Amino acid sequence: VPFHGRVRERNVGIGQYVTAGTRVGRVFSIDTVEIRLPLTDGQLVELNLPLGYMAGGGAEAPRVDFRVAMGNRDYFWQGQIVRVDAAVDQDTRLIYATAEVEDPYGLAATEGMPLAVGMFVNAEIEGVSEQSAYVMPRLALRNQDKVYVINKENRLEIRTVSVLSTSEERVLVTSGVNPGDRVVTSTLPNAVDGMEVEPISISANG
Repeated sequence: VPFHGRVRERNVGIGQYVTAGTRVGRVFSIDTVEIRLPLTDGQLVELNLPLGYMAGGGAEAPRVDFRVAMGNRDYFWQGQIVRVDAAVDQDTRLIYATAEVEDPYGLAATEGMPLAVGMFVNAEIEGVSEQSAYVMPRLALRNQDKVYVINKENRLEIRTVSVLSTSEERVLVTSGVNPGDRVVTSTLPNAVDGMEVEPISISANG
C-alpha cells in the first residue's frame, strides 16, 4: 500500500489461492487519524466556527485535546479541527466537526498508548478568547434572558441580561448584572418587579 498502515481485517490465509478482484483484507493509514465530534449550534458559535469550515488560509486551526480513560489511568493526545460539515444532521440537529491527530500510533501517543481506531474519547476544543462575562448558576436564568436581583432595599429587580453561553450547570452573561449583585437562584412564584423579599443566605455546608 502507498502509506504506512496496519491491517484491520484479513480475508485470506497464507497459501490460499485468490483470483483477480478478490478482496484480501482491509488496511488503514496510521499517518493520521480522524475523529468526528458532534457539536450543537451554540457550541459552534462559541468556537467561532462557520458551517463548511476548512482549515488553512493562514488561520490557525482550533486545537483539540483528547483524553481516554483506561483502567485507572488517563491518556492524552492533541489534534486540531480540520473541517466542519456544511449541513446540520436532520436526525440529531447536531453539526459534526472533524479533528485530525497526526501519528496516533507513534509520537502522538503518551507513554506508548496508541490512539487506536474505534476508541471512544473525550474531547476539549480550544475556543476563542471570551469577552468579560459573569458566571452564574444555570438556575439564575429565567425565561431565557431574565435574572432576579435583590437590591439594597431588599426589593426585587427583574433584569434583562445578554447571554453569552449556557450549559446544564452555569450561564455566562455579558451585561445586566454587576459585581456584588445578589442573584436569586431559588423558585420565586408570582415575582413582580419591586416586590419586597426576604433574602436567605445559605452556608457552604448547606
